Amino acid sequence: MRTLYVLAAVIAVVAMVSTTVMADPYLSVWDIEKPEANVTNSWIGSTGMVLTPTARTCAPQGIIGSFHWINTDPDSSDVWSVNIGITSNIEIGAARFNDAFGGGQSEIVGNVKVNLDLPRWTKNPEAPELAVGVWDFGNELNRAYYVVVTKEIELKEEGTIANLRLNLGYADNDTDTNGALDGIFGGLEFSPFERGLVQVEYDGADVNATVHYHPSDWLSLEIASLDGDLGVGVNVHTGF
Repeated sequence: MRTLYVLAAVIAVVAMVSTTVMADPYLSVWDIEKPEANVTNSWIGSTGMVLTPTARTCAPQGIIGSFHWINTDPDSSDVWSVNIGITSNIEIGAARFNDAFGGGQSEIVGNVKVNLDLPRWTKNPEAPELAVGVWDFGNELNRAYYVVVTKEIELKEEGTIANLRLNLGYADNDTDTNGALDGIFGGLEFSPFERGLVQVEYDGADVNATVHYHPSDWLSLEIASLDGDLGVGVNVHTGF
């Protein structure tokens, strides 16, 4: 049944892309400016994709606040999260999980991520971004350490430049669950329509996907499939 839900989500994404292209036959799906606010909070805390982090961090003095709701069985789950860019390379944040996640009580977890600025240290602007981090450093739910690489790939289609980001990482959590954030994870991100961002990932156990729509530079809306469970979310971008 979960597989059917995932397939339905993928079909919905394809349909949205196809509708956009057919509405404007002169529009290449790759000839789109990426949304300005293309770093968003994951559904469990640190900035990233759906359940997994990327090597990208919040902008310095930037703040991203999010609310995510997941239709889990038997109860729905919701997560409030915020991440703050301390510098261009350091991000800290926290997330509050309701009792459906916390085993009967709500929990607040903290996270930190450091981008190691690999292009600068290697003096190679084409080097991938590399970050290390800790999710739930207080071990309220299941502390996980991770390292992740993000690489932006430029593809060409009829003279236009396509932006495709690939993410690959490894995580280890305290309880060795062989689930999300335990083992190899990865995914890809791309912008197939104006002010849109699609993310598809393997979190170490399951396949998840989400579609972002940015009606403005400070707001993004999401609809997702998390191992077959429907989810919706909103991200607000601001600064100090």
